[in-house]
Amino acid sequence: MNSIISYPDRGPWGDSKWRGNCSGHVIRDLINQLNPQTFVDCMVGSGTSVQVATEMGITAHGLDLHSGFNAVNDSILNHVGHQSDLVFSHPPYLDIIIYANAVWKGATQEQLDADLSRCRSDAEFHEKMQAVLLNQRDATKPGQHY
Repeated sequence: MNSIISYPDRGPWGDSKWRGNCSGHVIRDLINQLNPQTFVDCMVGSGTSVQVATEMGITAHGLDLHSGFNAVNDSILNHVGHQSDLVFSHPPYLDIIIYANAVWKGATQEQLDADLSRCRSDAEFHEKMQAVLLNQRDATKPGQHY
């Protein structure tokens, strides 16, 4: 299998037991390329991205469904309080890895309903991801990246 990026190890960031997490090397490379002063990850999972950003001296905010933030319906901008230079998400790959009540326990019914890994169809997943991307766009400073 080929990939557009590959790292020999996932790095020391986050918790590798959090299945499906994004390598901190990806975050580090994005930050080095885009040079943000502020960073938001609206699907922070185990916290890898915020750990990397903070280590690099970037003001970082981590939001996630498991801590009560619904990226589909809750405003990233309102939650953080300001637009950011880089607003990142690493969504689930539809239902390949189920998160609520599987990777993390104790989900409410509202969290189960909002969990992108529990979408019943590709169409539902794409509709919800479109809402997330629009949410990210709203939370991004003009001319910056999401």
